[in-house]
Amino acid sequence: MRVLDLFTESINSNCNFRAQPCSSRADFQAGRCNTCDAGCANMGYNSNSQQPPSGTYYLSTNGTSPYCKGCMAKLVSSLLPWLNDSSC
Repeated sequence: MRVLDLFTESINSNCNFRAQPCSSRADFQAGRCNTCDAGCANMGYNSNSQQPPSGTYYLSTNGTSPYCKGCMAKLVSSLLPWLNDSSC
């Protein structure tokens, strides 16, 4: 079951499954909801680390493992450890 794979990856990975608030799936797919100005929500193991405002949240995953698309700043900081970007 894919849900088990996603949850397991959320435990074993440093990548955050970050969901953005959005009023509809169509808006999310059209790229109209790609900021966390109103607060984002984490999915999986870290979902309770912060309580976001109530609402509808969407996230995109990769089709195969690794599923988490995460944040580009995390990728950059892993490649360039001297760059300390805490935006994610």
